[in-house]
Amino acid sequence: MGYDVSGAYGLRRAKKKTIMNAKQWMMLALAALGVAFVPQAGQTAPATAPEHVVSDKERTPTAQDAKMEWFREARFGLFFNFGLYSYYGGIWKGQVRMSNRCSEWMMIAARAPVAEYAAAAKVFDPQGFDADEWIRTVREAGARYVVFDAKHHDGFALFRTEASPFNIVDATPFGRDLVAEIAAACRKYGVKFGIYYSQNLDWHHPGGGGGGWDPAQKGRMEDYLETVCIPQLRELLTNYGKVDILWYDIPNGVPQAYAERIDRMVRELQPEMIINNRLRHGIPYDIQTPENFVPATGLPGVDWETCLTFNHSWGYSATDHDWKSARDVLHYLCDTASKGGNLLLNLGPDAYGIIPRPCVDRLKAIGAWLGRNGEAIYGTQASPFPFLPDWGRFTLRRGADGHDTLNAIVFDPPSSGELLLPGLVSPIRGAWRLGAEGRIPLEIRADDAMGPSIRLDKAAGTLQDFVVTIALEGRAKLSETILPAADGSVVLPPRLAKCHGGLRLNEMNIAGLKGSEESLGYWTSPKAGAAWTFRTQRPARYAVELRYGAPAASDGSVIALVFGEQALPFKIRPTGNWTRFTAARVGEIALPAGTHTLSLRLDHLQGEGPCNVGTLRLIPLPAEPSKP
Repeated sequence: MGYDVSGAYGLRRAKKKTIMNAKQWMMLALAALGVAFVPQAGQTAPATAPEHVVSDKERTPTAQDAKMEWFREARFGLFFNFGLYSYYGGIWKGQVRMSNRCSEWMMIAARAPVAEYAAAAKVFDPQGFDADEWIRTVREAGARYVVFDAKHHDGFALFRTEASPFNIVDATPFGRDLVAEIAAACRKYGVKFGIYYSQNLDWHHPGGGGGGWDPAQKGRMEDYLETVCIPQLRELLTNYGKVDILWYDIPNGVPQAYAERIDRMVRELQPEMIINNRLRHGIPYDIQTPENFVPATGLPGVDWETCLTFNHSWGYSATDHDWKSARDVLHYLCDTASKGGNLLLNLGPDAYGIIPRPCVDRLKAIGAWLGRNGEAIYGTQASPFPFLPDWGRFTLRRGADGHDTLNAIVFDPPSSGELLLPGLVSPIRGAWRLGAEGRIPLEIRADDAMGPSIRLDKAAGTLQDFVVTIALEGRAKLSETILPAADGSVVLPPRLAKCHGGLRLNEMNIAGLKGSEESLGYWTSPKAGAAWTFRTQRPARYAVELRYGAPAASDGSVIALVFGEQALPFKIRPTGNWTRFTAARVGEIALPAGTHTLSLRLDHLQGEGPCNVGTLRLIPLPAEPSKP
């Protein structure tokens, strides 16, 4: 697998230093191994805006929507990483040799000579492989599409190919075309069929990207592309019927002219095929592919899928049994759907072609949940709310009759027993929870200051991972004014700020698999700023808390948080870098009940920018005792 980060914090300066996230540590490790790696936009600060999505002039938005319809409906797919690397399981000559805990990178981590590594093909005989069973497992899990590893970075093809003898049909005793069998099983079970192909890295064929430790790898990239990559892509998109997704990996190693040629070819061969963003930057694509994390705000306006490992490795690892629970995976699925994306969950079958039993068991549990609650996932859109509730997630279903439905997916019921819907102005026609005996109607409560809420039934207090359906009158509409929480506090997330002068929203994966953090960045001028509009329920004094990140060069910058005629100045102290966030108390402010505006102002600039601004919080303080 490769790496994709969508968005980053920081300023538009080419030589800016930034903290290394998990993916950047991976790149450093590869560099230490002598691997040439050209980072994607977003992997180092500064960030660039997401690349354009599908720039074909002939394709109208309507046609693109029609092409993407099944993908947006699916929301859940399974990724099969299987190949000769599965035979090794991350073990080379008795020692664990993996890169970033990924077994499919064993060949490069071990500096395995090409001929020695390839010798395993002579005994690779995955007799446990059963395409029918694999795709039946996909259907039972509730997944709607598959991406199958046709050729990974070790250069070993799992299909019949005239371009290289290093393939499962000609080089192994197994002698069967796995791509053909997977494609046939997908058609049998009505599952969309996708192909993964490593177009850049190829450690077996001369000239393939990423090699260099073995003289056998030496050659021209152009020759590899002409004799292996392009012919194999043509075979894959010609010999197996309709291909629904093409999944490239590791962008930018393929020269621009060849990338454009490949793009033209695959679109001519499969014009309705969905293509990911990993061929080369600047080449049109249909989906972005954040890896092992869910973007904090999703990727608005872009079709995307988070690809996620079941343990830590993409390929089978003989030493990694740290499986995510069914509940963990379910929460990832709900999180991606709530932000308008898909989840592509990876499976690494073992050397015999068998899916590990813990994965199968968990997939059955996920499939059972989707069988009961699939309407909260399939065909839904991102939550209209600007916040992520502590108790779960929201998804939105557009009704053909003009009436929307909110799905509240409750991971753990709030202790209050109420699901708050702050800012919702659409009338609610009804709300219910699906119980063992059918629909259980729920009480709808209205509050002019806080917005409506749904009162859960008593039995729901002991449940987990259930869905509350909220039927709306007309389309879902929210007030632009941010409402206070039940305790009177006000949360002002970066995504709700109205920015000007170049300040803008950014986010990237900082917290590893558990998520990411949003912020306002690119604050390079006193002319830039941002503002939030919010409401307070009653007169109170508030502690104002700012979450921010700043490098050493910004030390001494001064920003101000402006509430009407009142301003709270804040002197920036370094946190370490742009992406290392800390919370600081700016001061206190007294506000009456009503609607207010908080604005950001830059009063003094040190370095390239003062800070990246995270979430702001107004926390009500206890009333001071009255004097006698």
